[in-house]
Amino acid sequence: MIILKRDNVERVVLNMAAAEKLVEEGYEILNPSEKAEEANPEEASPEETNLEAMTTEELRQVAKGKGIKGVSSLKKEELLEAIRKAD
Repeated sequence: MIILKRDNVERVVLNMAAAEKLVEEGYEILNPSEKAEEANPEEASPEETNLEAMTTEELRQVAKGKGIKGVSSLKKEELLEAIRKAD
């Protein structure tokens, strides 16, 4: 998982390809130590990322990173389902 920030907005993405797009838009990577770990986008699938262990807020960030709308009102199980459908 890669965390990026621009102004007061944080985004969470699961692979470097998505992170690189956000960097082009002016975001800055907050956890550069994970940058090398995420070098291979195929390795950053949700199945390998333990979504069940994430908090609801972390799942909301992942969902936002995938472009899912209306995540602020979703419960954890609904977020998990939405993220899995988006893949």
